[in-house]
Amino acid sequence: MPKKEYTYDAMLVFWNKYAESLLKRGNLSLHSAMVSEKPKLENNTIICEIPNQALVAQFDTEKIKLIQYIRENLNNYSIQVSTPVATIENIKMIFTDREKYSHMLEKNPLLENFVKTLNLDLQ
Repeated sequence: MPKKEYTYDAMLVFWNKYAESLLKRGNLSLHSAMVSEKPKLENNTIICEIPNQALVAQFDTEKIKLIQYIRENLNNYSIQVSTPVATIENIKMIFTDREKYSHMLEKNPLLENFVKTLNLDLQ
C-alpha cells in the first residue's frame, strides 16, 4: 500500500472537504465536531477531540468512510483517525467580591500596589 508523504495543510484540505460533505448530507453535529477545532497530526494519526461520548459513537460510524477518503486523496494508506473525548477543565465560579478581587490579584499582582496607592478598600 502506498505511503506518500503529505503535509498537515494538505491533510486539512481533505478533512475540511469531508466535513463539508457531512454538512451537505445534513449531519450538522459531526460537521461541527470536525470544524470546531483543527485536528492534530501525530505521525500518521489524525487526532480530533470530540466534545462528548454520544458524538464519539456517532463519529465512529462515519470514521471508516473518512479514513478511506483521506487515505485515497493523500495516497497514504497508513493514516489513522483517533477521536478521544475532549477533557473539560474544571472551572471555578467566582461569586463574592472577595473572590473576584483574589482572582484579579492572581492574574495581575500589580493590582495590590494600585489599591494601596489609591487607598481603596477592596479587600
